[in-house]
Amino acid sequence: MALQWFREREWKWIFMVAFAVRFLMYLLTPVDWDSDSYHHWQISYYTLKVGLSQGRMYDLTGSEYYWGMIPHLIQASLMWLLRVNSIQIYRVFNVVMGSFNSVLVYKIARALVELQDSGLENTF
Repeated sequence: MALQWFREREWKWIFMVAFAVRFLMYLLTPVDWDSDSYHHWQISYYTLKVGLSQGRMYDLTGSEYYWGMIPHLIQASLMWLLRVNSIQIYRVFNVVMGSFNSVLVYKIARALVELQDSGLENTF
C-alpha cells in the first residue's frame, strides 16, 4: 500500500528532491566559476536592448554566433517579460527547468525498464 502511494506521487517526489538539491547549489555557489554565465547574460541583455531592434542577436565580441541562440532568446524573453535585468531570474529558471528535466529522465528510464520487463524490446 505504501509502495502504491509512492508510485502515484513519484514524479512529485523526484521533482522536490531535484529542486531541493538544485536550490541548495543556487544558494551556495556564486553566479559562475569562470564568468561564462555573465557572458551569456550579456548576450541576452544586448540582444534585448540593441539587437532585437536590428533583427539580430548582439554581443560585443561576436560570440552570439558561436553559442546556440535558444537559451539567449529565452533569457532575453524572461528579462523582457519580468522587466528585470538580473541574471538571478535565469538562474531560478534553470533550477526549475532542471528539476523538470530530472522528472522527464526518470519517466523515460522507467518506461524503458517496463518495456524490457514486458518482453517487447525484441519487437522494435
